[in-house]
This record gives sequence, C-alpha cells and structure tokens, in this order.
Amino acid sequence: MGTWVCKNCETENDDRTNVCTICGVKRDAQPTIESYDAGGSSYEDRYHQEYDARDQTRDDRKGRSEASLSDFTESTDDSAKLRERIQKCDRQKHVFRGLVIAFVIIQLGLFALPYINGLSRYTIYYNCTGIHGSIEQICSIMLVCITIAPAVVACVNWNVRERNLPVTIAVIAAILTTIYCAVIWFGNKASTFVPAAIILSAWLCMFFAARLVKTMNELDNAMYRPTGF
Repeated sequence: MGTWVCKNCETENDDRTNVCTICGVKRDAQPTIESYDAGGSSYEDRYHQEYDARDQTRDDRKGRSEASLSDFTESTDDSAKLRERIQKCDRQKHVFRGLVIAFVIIQLGLFALPYINGLSRYTIYYNCTGIHGSIEQICSIMLVCITIAPAVVACVNWNVRERNLPVTIAVIAAILTTIYCAVIWFGNKASTFVPAAIILSAWLCMFFAARLVKTMNELDNAMYRPTGF
C-alpha cells in the first residue's frame, strides 16, 4: 500500500486519503514514496536533486547576465576610445591647417625683404612691379600666386578622391619657389638669408600639408570605417 507525504507538515499519509490527517492540507497530486522508490532514489534525494537543478539554473542565468554586462562594458569602452580618437584627429586637423597658413604668411612676409645686401629695391614684390624687367615680373607674380595656393586649398574640406590636392599644390609651390630662389641665391654673391628662408618655409608648408591630409584620412577612417582599410 502506498503513502504520500504532506508538503506542508511532511507527515506520511495513507494513499487512500486526499487530505493530511495532521494539518488537513489537500494531497494535490503529491508523488508517493513508492514512486520515488521505484525511480531508484528516496524523496529526500529527489528533493535535493531538484533543488540543485534550480541552483544551477540560477547560476547559469547569473553567468549570462554577468557576460552581457561585460560585453556592454567593453562596447562602452570601445565607443569612448573611438570618440577620443575622433576628437584628437579633429584637433590635429585644425593645427596642421593653421601651420600651412602660417608658413604661407611667413613666405609672403619674406617677399617684402631685400634678397641682396644694401639694395632695398631687390625684393619679390618690387620684381612684381616690373622694375627689373618683364621676365622677373612674370616669374615673381607667378611665385606670389603659387605661394598663396596651398593656404587656399588647405581650407577646403575635399572629398576622398581629391584630398591629396593640398599636398600636390604644396609640392609644386615648393619646387617652383626653390628654383626661383636658387637663381637669386646662387646668382648674387651679396645675397641675403631671405632666399634660403623662403625655400625653408615653402618646404615646411608642404610638410604640414601632407600631415593635414594624413590626419583627415585618419579622421575619415575613425568616423566611417572604424576598422580601417
């Protein structure tokens, strides 16, 4: 004859009764001890097994929650690093653009200084007036125009295909400036430091134009292609 255990007071009752003889709680389809014994384990063993299973389920859920929180934290850290990289590239872009413009202004200022000792008439701007001949006038006007060009193109936000244009213009300006000033420098024994300073400024302008383009590419990669090319 089978028995069942009351889940309220754990009293064993006859299988023929539907309520506990001690506390009066209904049977509610309580498994019998015989059924537990037929399964090869006691009621206490089955209870502990079910309790351990519930603990394992809670541990699994906790583990998944901690993993999700860890993934969210890593994602937040990556976003913060990306924002920091974008801000850094944006600051560098403005700095290099300012340096390009600064060295163009320096060159324009040097054009007003005499490039031959004791002769104040011999400046680039005087040559633009044609006082020393038409050839010097044409070359000097072209030099002034090509000197200004890198500053102009550096202020434009070019697309990816045209982004190397500031470097190209700056290289052309530096080469033409070097040729012009080399003729003045080596053609006159009384030449001042002005031609050398103009050449140096032109190449520094080209260098910072290249840095500007590189920084703009890095900024574009950070904003639209985080993983790079």
